[in-house]
Amino acid sequence: MLLRAKYYNAHDMSIGINLHRVEDVLLSYDPNTSVREINEILEYYNIVQFFKHKLYLKEWDTATIEKYCSTVKN
Repeated sequence: MLLRAKYYNAHDMSIGINLHRVEDVLLSYDPNTSVREINEILEYYNIVQFFKHKLYLKEWDTATIEKYCSTVKN
């Protein structure tokens, strides 16, 4: 079973676990690959919600956040 990043709300206790999943997706993101299924689209939407609400891992420095933000904009 594939675990996907899910956004519930800004106060949910699962933010940390899901942000690690978000990072995995962003690191493997390839803009030249087309989306194949609806679950992938929903996961990308959830990832956008994390960045819209400025929810980041504490380990991420400013450069990493900027890099991920530009990836999310794509």
